[in-house]
Amino acid sequence: MSEKSELTSMANDQPILLIESANKAADEEITGSLSISENPIISKDDVKQPVITTNEIKAKALPDTLAGRYKLERILGVGGMAVVYRAYDKLAAHFKHPYPYVALKMFKEEFAGFADASYLLYSEYALLTSLNHPHIVRAYQFDIDAESERAFLTLEFLRGLTLDQWLMENPLGVSFKKVQPMLLEIIDAMCYGHQHHTIHGDLKPSNIMLTNQGCILFDYGLGQVLVGELAELPKISRKRFNAWTPKYAAPELLEDVSLTTKTDIFALCCIIYELLTGKNPYYIDKKTKYSVSPSKPKDLSKKQWQALACGLATRPEDRTVTAEELKKVFQSTAKNFFFWS
Repeated sequence: MSEKSELTSMANDQPILLIESANKAADEEITGSLSISENPIISKDDVKQPVITTNEIKAKALPDTLAGRYKLERILGVGGMAVVYRAYDKLAAHFKHPYPYVALKMFKEEFAGFADASYLLYSEYALLTSLNHPHIVRAYQFDIDAESERAFLTLEFLRGLTLDQWLMENPLGVSFKKVQPMLLEIIDAMCYGHQHHTIHGDLKPSNIMLTNQGCILFDYGLGQVLVGELAELPKISRKRFNAWTPKYAAPELLEDVSLTTKTDIFALCCIIYELLTGKNPYYIDKKTKYSVSPSKPKDLSKKQWQALACGLATRPEDRTVTAEELKKVFQSTAKNFFFWS
């Protein structure tokens, strides 16, 4: 799509930045057999907290304005479990903010009835507020609307184009020289996250926004903090919901292995390869995935290709390259450029 999309943040396919005009591809939706009355969102294996109630409760109707402040204007995007709205912030408008809009994320009605849904949204909020990087979306507020008893998260409202939309307009890929600034911003955000023991968990082109301020990573709904107090926060049950995107999921995730920085590296290298060639390094269809060996993009040096190929290794023990090493090998005299004039 060539038209500019208004985006924001969303979770699980989800928010943290969402797109108004583009729908997620079918293979980028969270799939799986869901029996909501039987299955909690959070599995017992995933939670270290003492008790989190997971009983299903009938979700109440959603009012036009949440918490007396955020007027819902329209849906920006819908993921497997969450929906993101463009919301008018009445308080910001009262104080004459020049652009009083936020992205407001909440669980879809069928999931909102779980008592633990609010815990998951809060986990995403806590993760995002622990990060401070120009290429990672910012979270503003977590709240629960008193009338509907629905939890929600507000995030910065961004305008631009998602990377998957950009790839549709560049189906053959682009030269390394042209795409280098973009690559470095994405890699830098990943470096920062990993340095702070944080995993994105669902990195893919539709979760990267191209704006006048550069690339912004969003949708940390599947993210995890590995070390420290935030590592104790509830996480979504990947076992129950098959919560990954097939085209960018590291092979070990299909075998129910826990998230590590190496799973992020695999997704990151798939994106780099796709930017340069216009195609995913492995994904032809579900039957032939991983049965082909990616070939070297023509613009890369030998060292760059060695690093990229290492990140594309299908066995995690062979995927030894780090985000910092990728940043170093792809870095040079790249000039900043903007995606919108």
